[in-house]
Amino acid sequence: MTTIYPAFAPVHRIGLHVIRDWFAGMDVNVGSRIPADMSDALPLVMVRADRRSGGETRRADDERFLRSNLLTIETFTTGLNAENDGYDLQESVRLALLSAWRNQVNVPDGGSISSITTTSQASLVSDYATSTGVVQYASLPKGAARTESIYQLYVRPPDQATISNRFIPGNTL
Repeated sequence: MTTIYPAFAPVHRIGLHVIRDWFAGMDVNVGSRIPADMSDALPLVMVRADRRSGGETRRADDERFLRSNLLTIETFTTGLNAENDGYDLQESVRLALLSAWRNQVNVPDGGSISSITTTSQASLVSDYATSTGVVQYASLPKGAARTESIYQLYVRPPDQATISNRFIPGNTL
C-alpha cells in the first residue's frame, strides 16, 4: 500500500529533540514522563502534546501538509530559588523553540516548525491546578515548584524516509 499524503509524528518528538539538544551538557533533565522518584530528576523539563480545546487549537488550512499542535512545557525545580529557576528554565525553553523555528531545524521522525505562538505564558501553578482526572502531581518534593507554558506549533511533516511508525503499511523502519 502506498500512502499519497505525508505521515506526521507526535509533536512532542520535535520538542524533546530540540530541548534536549539545547540543554546538552547542562544539569537539566528533559523527558515526557514523570520519573518514579522526582527528587533525583530535578530540575526537570517535561514536554507533552496537549489536548486542550478553544481558540488556541486553530486548525491548519490544509492538514495534509501542515498540522496544528499544542505543546505543553512543564518545568519542575526545587530549592530556595525554585520559582525563579522555573521561570528561567521556561524562558530558555522558549528560546530553544524559537531558535529551532528560525533555523528550520528538521527533526528526523518529527518534522519542522512552520510557525510558533505562545498561547499561555509561563506561569507558576500549584501541583494540582491544571491536572485532569486523578491528581497527577500530588507528591511533588517539598519545596518544589511547577511552572507551565503552552505553545501552538504549526508543524511540517518529517522526511518520510525517517518515519518509524510500524503501523503504517509498508513502513519497515
